[in-house]
Amino acid sequence: MMVSKKSSITLQKTLITSVGCSTIALLDADTFIVGTIKHQHPVRTVTVQGQEGDIRHKLLPDKKYRRHESSCTYVPCTNTVVFSDRDQHTVYMCEITSGDGRVIKSDKIRKPRRICAGPAGTVFVCSGDTHCMV
Repeated sequence: MMVSKKSSITLQKTLITSVGCSTIALLDADTFIVGTIKHQHPVRTVTVQGQEGDIRHKLLPDKKYRRHESSCTYVPCTNTVVFSDRDQHTVYMCEITSGDGRVIKSDKIRKPRRICAGPAGTVFVCSGDTHCMV
């Protein structure tokens, strides 16, 4: 969708997916990274042509998540998918080219709700139980 300076909204394109999506981030000019709802792969790709694919990484949980149980984003400068599991109080950072990654657990991150790619490869996590951004 496009919003003009006068707040007029124009629908550009609609992509119908085979699974529910809870979060979306831009991977490149033609592809999105999406967090799924009730799908065996919690992170997938969707192209602007509507083609879908799975993001598979050794660290990503093999679990179906309901709405608001997880979140994901993509950090372009590090080629990293970042995924959070609310109930496990965990953030997964998965470099998708090399296969490297990290699992982050911290007392500051309790029930992570949403995550956001920041400047210079940083990641911000909204921590629900601690009422802060980490």
